[in-house]
Amino acid sequence: MELYSSIDNIPPLSHCVITLGSFDGLHYGHKHIISKVQEEARTRQVPSVLITFSPHPKEVLFKDKDVPVELLTTVEEKTDILRSEFDLDYVIILPFTEHFSRISALEFLEEYLINPFAPDEIIIGYDHHFGRGREGDARFLKDHEDQYGYQTIAMEAVGLAGDDMISSSHIRSYLNEGNTLQAIKYLTRPYRMAGVVQEGEKRGHELDFPTANVVSRNRHKLIPGDGVYLVYVTGEEEEGYGMCNIGSRPTFTDGRHTVEVHILHSVERSLYGCTLTMHFFHRLRDEQKFASPEDLVEQLSKDKQQCEHIIADEHPWKQYQKELVA
Repeated sequence: MELYSSIDNIPPLSHCVITLGSFDGLHYGHKHIISKVQEEARTRQVPSVLITFSPHPKEVLFKDKDVPVELLTTVEEKTDILRSEFDLDYVIILPFTEHFSRISALEFLEEYLINPFAPDEIIIGYDHHFGRGREGDARFLKDHEDQYGYQTIAMEAVGLAGDDMISSSHIRSYLNEGNTLQAIKYLTRPYRMAGVVQEGEKRGHELDFPTANVVSRNRHKLIPGDGVYLVYVTGEEEEGYGMCNIGSRPTFTDGRHTVEVHILHSVERSLYGCTLTMHFFHRLRDEQKFASPEDLVEQLSKDKQQCEHIIADEHPWKQYQKELVA
């Protein structure tokens, strides 16, 4: 996969199969679209191309509005997933600016699709729109097929048996509710969040459950709903299962909302300044207020025991790795 951040830098292409979109989460529905792109490109023996945007269009369009963005994937995560899970020839991450948002659908079609790529096929999701005022859609693309010599494929919405249609907004709702298992089902991978370890109040050390205070690297990244989770932690300095607490630590009534992770079976050492990535598996329970620190420690011991049982029975991280290479 060759990665570009500008249309001007890509090598000349005379034919290709192309798709475009925000692809936030790169979930099961997105995989359905990208698989179709790869399949059509192989059949035609032309390159496969994906265009996406950074920052996410909502970060620009909603920046002056009281609307949470709640990203499922940062651009770094999206790039990593595209490299590890797909077999695309070219990925172009276009800078999304206010000026870019005002480009008409026809300008976008000509300047960002036809002129640089001369596509044989343009494949988009059922609800994708582009250009000023969201005027570009499947109907718009079909109306210009004869003029520019491509074919349009508009993919239908997909769902899993007995579930809702798969969408990024549904996954955000599940994560906000703490329903990580349903989010995993739709994402086809555990939800992950990366952050830098910053100094906290060291209460975990006092309770013999030392925690790393993790602050997200992207202020728009969705933080799952408050509660206690079984996670798998990866990073340059640390790797292993952990218990993650998200919330305001009501037992201590300081009111600050934090994300803290206690790494199981870890040799205690300073992780300040390190970047850790938490991969969320099971939600163990709600965040609770306890009558005393001793009661909290008792519950944390039970939480740890529950984590150990899940790990022994399911090996969730090992299972995910097997699925990734399957």
